[in-house]
Amino acid sequence: MAESRRSEGYLPLFPLHTVLMPMQRIPLRIFEPRYLDLMRRVGDDPCGFGVALIVRGGEVGPIPEIESFGCCAAVVDFESQPDGLLGITIEGSRRLTIHETQVEASGLLTARVTLREEIRAQQTPPEWLHEVGRLIEQQFPDALRGAVVGDAAAALFWRVVSYLPLTNPQKMALLKEDSADERVSMLHEMLFSPSVQ
Repeated sequence: MAESRRSEGYLPLFPLHTVLMPMQRIPLRIFEPRYLDLMRRVGDDPCGFGVALIVRGGEVGPIPEIESFGCCAAVVDFESQPDGLLGITIEGSRRLTIHETQVEASGLLTARVTLREEIRAQQTPPEWLHEVGRLIEQQFPDALRGAVVGDAAAALFWRVVSYLPLTNPQKMALLKEDSADERVSMLHEMLFSPSVQ
């Protein structure tokens, strides 16, 4: 599905026990035939497949139950590992809604998906978000590299979020929210409100 052409289509899915966020990079080891086949199919498409959080089940074996929201992903790096497995790095891009799913003969999960529209920020990123970004950069010097391209407010937000120790439910809540300003408010509550776990 070419994300620049349409907002709805069919994508193969890669279920994981973690939430992939836009602009976040995650290393993976590929060994199951269905995912090796997936890697051959997607190439360098920025929305070549979707990553969905597993609600029940595992990453290996039978098809798990997944969340109805996820993130488009692209392979940005790959290498053969010493044990002979394929190591890849994926990067999230657009948020998506997952509709009905089906399982191919190979065991690969596919779904009809809709790319989520962003409600762009009406406000500039608050100073506390910049400060959190600076603290992250002290620990991870390359963390915010590239976070000034395109919609700078969204880029800064997603880069910062990808380095924070948030729970999967917190990440899913942010991923589901279409409004950039509302996401910033939600993150502030998660980080600074003692009542939010």
